[in-house]
Parts: sequence; structure tokens; C-alpha cells
Amino acid sequence: MIENMLVWNVRGFGTSKRRTRSSVRKFKVLVFAILEHFQSVDKLQRWACTLDMPCVFSNADMDGKIWLCWKQGIDMEAVGHNNQCISVLFTDQSGSILTSIVYAKCSYLERRALWDHLCGVSAVGIPWVVIGDFNVIRSNEERVGGNSRLRMAMDEFNCCIHSCGLIEWRLEGKQLSWCNGRQGLARSWAKLDRILVNNFGGAVGRLLNRRTSDHSPIVLQLSSINNRYGSSPFRFQNMWTLHLGFLTLVENTWKSSRIQGNGLEILVGKHKKLKLVLRSWNKEVFGHVDNHILKLEGKVELLEEYLQQNFSYEVDADLTMARNDLELWAHREEIRLAQQAKKGWLEEGDQNSKFFHAVIIQRRNQACVKQMRLPDGSTLDSPEMVHEGATVYFEQFMTNDVEVEEPMLEDIIQPVLSLQDIEGLTSLPMEQEAYGGTKSYDVEVDQWRNRFTAPGEEPYKTLPGDVFVLADAKPEDVSDLQRIGR
Repeated sequence: MIENMLVWNVRGFGTSKRRTRSSVRKFKVLVFAILEHFQSVDKLQRWACTLDMPCVFSNADMDGKIWLCWKQGIDMEAVGHNNQCISVLFTDQSGSILTSIVYAKCSYLERRALWDHLCGVSAVGIPWVVIGDFNVIRSNEERVGGNSRLRMAMDEFNCCIHSCGLIEWRLEGKQLSWCNGRQGLARSWAKLDRILVNNFGGAVGRLLNRRTSDHSPIVLQLSSINNRYGSSPFRFQNMWTLHLGFLTLVENTWKSSRIQGNGLEILVGKHKKLKLVLRSWNKEVFGHVDNHILKLEGKVELLEEYLQQNFSYEVDADLTMARNDLELWAHREEIRLAQQAKKGWLEEGDQNSKFFHAVIIQRRNQACVKQMRLPDGSTLDSPEMVHEGATVYFEQFMTNDVEVEEPMLEDIIQPVLSLQDIEGLTSLPMEQEAYGGTKSYDVEVDQWRNRFTAPGEEPYKTLPGDVFVLADAKPEDVSDLQRIGR
């Protein structure tokens, strides 16, 4: 995969040659895109050769202002282009990446052709990065100063991003890439340059300082390293609850587990046993959900082709069942992706899956500890080194006797109990203290007639919750007694 890429709206390449040369060398750029260069094709070709990037491509044939150059050893396949965008597929020894370089028009009406182009290029199967000057912001929070932007233009841009299954890659450092260069209160900033991605591993994007142009250069550093390390943790899948046998499996596993120990140890042991059973059951019943969906889609297609030639009630019934199964598995996959992405607010549709895939990959990359700097200044540069460093640290921490100075809290927390009170609370109670200085009685209650029932039918017996009052006086008759709380 292409490692380093530089995209810059130079606003006239003549004053930015020195800055371009130093940036290409500093960041070891393999692909360089120039926007709004105001130079002839011959001059750009000669300049590209001085950067050791003899391979070039542009949209000048469509009155565009994008010039793309890259180093030898990288294969390029043109996917499509217009006067606002160039989409190409770069391939090297480490893989392929679909790249769309954008230089959008200022008019939102003209930008609609750009949105249509991106929606036609969109793909989920391979990594895709869309980078450049979009000449539009996503919300008014992405500007400082100036007038409010047209709401329709922002809505159309956001709709294009969601339709393509793209997410915005957050830039390190500053976020506002454009400044109008005016003085005082007339100065304004906006985020016109950005990076949109759909599906690839770790990446770092940053804006360089503005000097000779009103736009900041964008540097995108990609990584083809697989950041997943160690065993994957167990996660409960919400789609399991849609299976008819799920609750029965959980109940049987829970009841059949025989764990020795106290209550908490039994609970932990049953959970561990259930986790192992659910892992195995998930592989047997669900497996790879996307594979099930592909098989069902192929089955539905074959049955439809057969019905188009020879109608049969049996085949029609099979087609109905296959469609129902396909809908069920598609719903399960949607639940799984939404749970992984922790997004549940989108409307149903095919573009949902594109968005979920992109969010999942971004969360996975951000959750990975790729690098760790130690107090002595050394750096751990891989997940394996981070793992080993953490293991060594905690082994030393748990085995070495470290004296910790306890804080003095006497001046902050005033004592409430005296030492005598504390000793009294921790000692065993005396018999007199247990009964509070009173006597205990063994009470025996005889049977008697319940006045709420027919005479002679049922003798009254004590029930849980009955309250009995011991008194010095003896009641004369039953009416002197009242049932309390019944």
C-alpha cells in the first residue's frame, strides 16, 4: 500500500517549488497531487522528474486543475475523472488503494457533478481514500469568521459522504486548512481540505503550515501493518437473541454446570463455562455471516432463473423460504455491524453496511496501542514490544517491595469515634446487650374460631405477618382483639 501521500492546493506552483521539494523529501512522499497549479503541462512534467516522480496523470483534457505524479514501481490504473476529481487505483507490492484527488468548484450547483462521480466510484472491497480541496464545509462549526454557509450545500456534501460509506479521518493538530489572508475582523478560516476514508488500517493525517498559499498542504501517512495482536476478547452478539434455540442453550448450560465454591466463585465459573459454549455455538450456527448471505443470494438468483424458464409451485415455495432466510441473515448482519460500530441511529439500507464497516475499522485502529514512550525516553514501536514492556513492568511492580509513604489525613478528617468506641464495636456482644435488657418468651397460640368464616367450618391458625400484642390485661372476648396488618 502507498505509504505517504501529499496533496496541496498551491494557488500557483511558481512560488511553492522550494516548499514542495522540501516536503516531499521530509515525508518521503510517494504520491504527490498538485491543485490549481497555473502551470503548463511541459513545465509540470519537468518539475515532476526533478522530484524523482516521472509518472504523471492529470485532468487537463477536461479543463481540470489537478496534476498527479508518483514514483516508479507503483502501478496506476485510471478509474475515472472529470474536471473536479481524479480517481485512480494505485498498486504496489504491499497492496492496492483506490485514491480520489478532489479539487471542487466553488458553486454548489457545479459540485453536484463531483458528488455523482464519487458515488459512482464508491467501493467497499478495497481501501479508498478521498483527499483534497472540497471547497465546502460540513457544518458552520468548521469555520471561524465570515458569513454562514449555504445549508443546502452542506447537506448535499454530507449526503454524499454517507452514501459512499465514507468517514472523515481526523487530522492531527490544527483542523482549519484555509484562510482568506485578510486583516483584522475581515480574516476568516474554514476547513475546506480534508481526508475521507472507507476501509484500511492505521493512518496519520496532518495539515502543514500555510506559507505561499491560502491552503495548507495535507500529508497522509498510511500503514499496511496489521495492528491486531493477541487473542480477541469475548463479546456477546445481540443477533444471537434472534435464534430460537439461544435461550434453551443458555438455560441448559447454566443448569448443567457444576461449580464448587462460594456464591461468587460459582457465578464466575458458570459465566466462563457459558462463554466457551457460546463461542463454539456461534461458529457452528452462525459462522461467517457474510458467507451465509452470499450463499443465500446465489440460491435466490438460481431459483429466480429457474422460475423464469419453468414455473413450479415447489420451486416458488423454495424461493420464498430462501428470501425469508436471506432477510433474516441480512438483519442479523446489520445488528452485528451496528453493535460493533456502536451506531444504531441510521436508517435501513445498503449504505448502512458501508458506514458500519468504516466506523468499525476506525474504532479498531484508534483502540490499538501502536506506540509507547517510556520515562527513560526509549520508545516501544510495535504491539509485541508494548506487550512485553507492560509484562515486565507489572512483574517488577508486583514482586518488588516498594515502600509507599502513607498520607497524613489527621488535619483533614477529624476523628468521630474514640478508641474505646472502636473496641466496643469490634468485640462480641454480651447476652444482656443482645436482648436489650428485656426477657424472651416462648409463645404458643391455640386455635380459635375465625369470625369471618361460617361457624364451625374452619379453625383460625396463625399466618406469617400476624402481629401479636402482649398486654397485662386479659381480653374479655374476641371483639377485644383486632387483626393488625391483615
